Amino acid sequence: MDRRVRLAALVLSALLVGVVGWLTLRPAAVPWVSPSNLQPLATLRAELDGDPRNAAATIGGGLLRLAPLGVLLPLLGRELGGSRWLSLVRAVFVTGVIALALEVARSAVPSRVSDVDQVLLAAAGAGVLHLLAYGWLRARLLPGARPGNDRDGPGGADGHGTRGARAVGEGTIRHFPGATEVAPEGRALRCSGVGTGPATDAAEGPFSLR
Repeated sequence: MDRRVRLAALVLSALLVGVVGWLTLRPAAVPWVSPSNLQPLATLRAELDGDPRNAAATIGGGLLRLAPLGVLLPLLGRELGGSRWLSLVRAVFVTGVIALALEVARSAVPSRVSDVDQVLLAAAGAGVLHLLAYGWLRARLLPGARPGNDRDGPGGADGHGTRGARAVGEGTIRHFPGATEVAPEGRALRCSGVGTGPATDAAEGPFSLR
């Protein structure tokens, strides 16, 4: 992958975390604040039981807060962080750790409270965007990558199938273009365009083998 792409992804990731951190940790002018929530899904259930518009704003804001990391984090690693699912696990895990760090820091701000559901929403948002964008990123940035590609197998780079040496009998004879038969040691090796017979005399031809 181009180094400039990885550098741009690193800068954008740092900028995103910085902006979200500033918005999360700045004091808010409110008369009162709700207590911290350390029970998973408790805030989401309370929001869904109340006004649907407030629930949509809370859930949508939590999903979108760090969602771009689902695209930016794979760009930081080689080969987009591995296969689709490995890259997804890495992106969700790193996003969750960043969101958890922000929530812990927010608990120290007098007018802010921490909420574990915001960590879950941030990780889920990054995971959803990763699933949507991974295929496009791989096709755009790694067009020649194919999992399990064996360049030395049939139809490889040399166009003649398996390359290298092959043991025949007690000897070892290398393949090369134009060869039509590989004979054991002590017999003649026939090549296209060269007539040979049994290797009874070493002077019969340059391709006779003893």
